[in-house]
Amino acid sequence: MKKNPWKKVVFATDLPACEWCGEPYCSKHKKHYADCSCLGPTQDGAQYKTVRGTLYGRKISSKK
Repeated sequence: MKKNPWKKVVFATDLPACEWCGEPYCSKHKKHYADCSCLGPTQDGAQYKTVRGTLYGRKISSKK
């Protein structure tokens, strides 16, 4: 079984602006936020929990 760890959710407002267009930019993946694989706060197919005021999430599998 593949592990599915909880990861801190990335908010667009926490990212720097792209120097070319001004859109939020993920420095970790070198992509615009909309194209990035980081888990955002409102993604379908994700489970969320708050721990000490920080939002964490993980993708959930639709397979049973």
